[in-house]
Amino acid sequence: MIKLNTSLLLLVLLFSFGARTEDSNERLVVQIPDLSFCLNKKGHYYDSDECLKLIYGFNNDLNHYWGNSDDKKDAILLFHEMWENKFNEEIYTLPIVKLNLVYLLGQAKWFDYDVVPNDELRTYALLQLASQDLMTVSAAISALSIVGEAQDTDILREIVLTERKGVSEKSLSAIVMLLKHHNKVSPFMVELLPHIKRGSLRTIIKSYI
Repeated sequence: MIKLNTSLLLLVLLFSFGARTEDSNERLVVQIPDLSFCLNKKGHYYDSDECLKLIYGFNNDLNHYWGNSDDKKDAILLFHEMWENKFNEEIYTLPIVKLNLVYLLGQAKWFDYDVVPNDELRTYALLQLASQDLMTVSAAISALSIVGEAQDTDILREIVLTERKGVSEKSLSAIVMLLKHHNKVSPFMVELLPHIKRGSLRTIIKSYI
């Protein structure tokens, strides 16, 4: 059984505008796993279910914080620090975590506060689509649905054509998000449908036509 050490990182988030009072400080304690015991000689952290549980648990904590944060700008600043790995933590170097940060940071543009250029986030997501790890590819598709551009639907279409369960469905959802409007989505799906054999995937495609 792999023994895992954990460390507590106290992140103090200060509101960056307006008058500051003692009550304006918000504290978030994030438990960051020490992954040094998870890495095998090839560095495949995903070989251990225990390690994956810690990694996805950390991502879920970040997503929960984002969803419940009243001040999105402060949350974005925190994610930016993680993206730049100012805390020098192993976990911030892992593609699954970095792609989740891409997904979160990409939403900053909706609040007119994009601290990381979208091109930088998009480039990272596109690079990770070439990964041999299916979990990384899945995370990259989710990230691309936020930071991608309409032209990226060509790459996502190729993933759909593999008809691989999970990533094909996720790619369809990402395509819909990137094309945005039904008058663009419907023709795309009409063209795609004849190339798909799997029944459940065809059903999803038909629902967008």
